[in-house]
Amino acid sequence: MNRDVEPVSPARSPREGAFVPPVQIYAPALDKVIRTLPNTQDIRGSAEAWLNAAGGLSPRLRLQEESRLVLRIPMHPPLPVSKAGLTFHCRELFLLIPAPGAKENPQLLAFSTGEGTYVFECTWDTLRPFWNQYSLGELTYH
Repeated sequence: MNRDVEPVSPARSPREGAFVPPVQIYAPALDKVIRTLPNTQDIRGSAEAWLNAAGGLSPRLRLQEESRLVLRIPMHPPLPVSKAGLTFHCRELFLLIPAPGAKENPQLLAFSTGEGTYVFECTWDTLRPFWNQYSLGELTYH
C-alpha cells in the first residue's frame, strides 16, 4: 500500500458541523507532509489519552531534522486539559516522534487557545496502539 501523501476528505465536527482540518504527518528530513488522516473522534480520543497519561512538563524540546515524524492534530472544539497544575484548552497538539534508535520518548507540544504553549513527555507504551493502528512505522520519512 502506498503510504505517501494520501488525499483526505475534510471531516466535519459532529457538535458544530464545522470543517475540521485533517491530521498531518510531517517528515522534517524531507521538509514535507507525507501523509494525512481524517481528524476523527477516535484520533481526538487518542490525543486526549496521551495528554492524560503524560507526566509533568518536559524540560526539553527538540524539533529538528533528527525528529523522525511530527503529527499535527487540530482540536475542534478545543480540548480541556488539566495537567501538572495547569488548566487550559488545547487548540492544537503536535506529537514529536524521535528518530529511530534515539533513547528519547515522544513529546507532546500543546498549544492553548490563549498564549500558552506546553511541552509534555509521552511514552511509547501510551503511543503504541495508535502507532500500530495507523501503520506509522511503515512510513517513508527520509
